[in-house]
Amino acid sequence: DPFDVAPRARALVAHQTARARLVLRAVAEGAHDAYTVTTRLWDEPTWATFTPLLKANAVGTVAAHLARLEGRDEVVRDGDRPLRFRVA
Repeated sequence: DPFDVAPRARALVAHQTARARLVLRAVAEGAHDAYTVTTRLWDEPTWATFTPLLKANAVGTVAAHLARLEGRDEVVRDGDRPLRFRVA
């Protein structure tokens, strides 16, 4: 049934959950801002092929993951440096 959106919704939730875990792991391993986390999620050969617009989109997506993780108390802002995060 093409109108059964439940399987696609489950797949999206699973993907977003997995990506959030990768973001959290990157922060735990020392990547404390959205740009650095992003460059760790995509290996260098892949990252180098991204256009500036695609890189900006990727960083924005990671920033959204960081904000969500912050809202869930899994990461916190790093003191007086509001664009830096650390594991809570």
